[in-house]
Amino acid sequence: MESCCPFCSRHDYTPKTHRSIKQVLKKYYHQWKQRGAIAPSSRFLARSITEHIKPSDGVLEIGAGAGAFTQALAEKVPGRRLHVVEIDADHERALRAYTSNVYVTDALGFLSSPPCDLEGFKVISGLPLLNFDLSFRKNLFTELLLEARVASVRQFTYSPRRLVTREWLAEKGLRGRRVDFVVRNLPPASVWEYSRTDG
Repeated sequence: MESCCPFCSRHDYTPKTHRSIKQVLKKYYHQWKQRGAIAPSSRFLARSITEHIKPSDGVLEIGAGAGAFTQALAEKVPGRRLHVVEIDADHERALRAYTSNVYVTDALGFLSSPPCDLEGFKVISGLPLLNFDLSFRKNLFTELLLEARVASVRQFTYSPRRLVTREWLAEKGLRGRRVDFVVRNLPPASVWEYSRTDG
């Protein structure tokens, strides 16, 4: 009897094959939990999330990963104006091709003692924030926009769900809006921008 499954047969679907499939799925699940995606950000998403950056801007990128956004930023601002935070030391060497200001640490750790005055900086975040709990998201926006007083934070998500509520933003004197939806990315992504209402 032939298998009714178009992807396997009694000849080639073995326990070993099953284990291999499970290993691949486990790998992709781990990547999704760590990075929020199973594929690198596309050049279309990189272009969208960085389109507001000018050569005179100071830029802080957090959660740089393999550098998809870093490369786009390096084409817009001099390396001395670009500061990059990435917790995974395996990416450090590649990121230093774009700027010497690379910090191997977590975002809140970096913000607790930043190496320079970040006021007026524009922030690009590649962190998978929907994978973090709400208290972390609130702390991050508070540290960036109210304590460090950066000009804006751009963040992408793979969900239309807001990272924080409108009510919480209003209470803190902040605002957030979706500025783009990028179809040509895997998966498609929303780009959000957060800033202070007084700025």
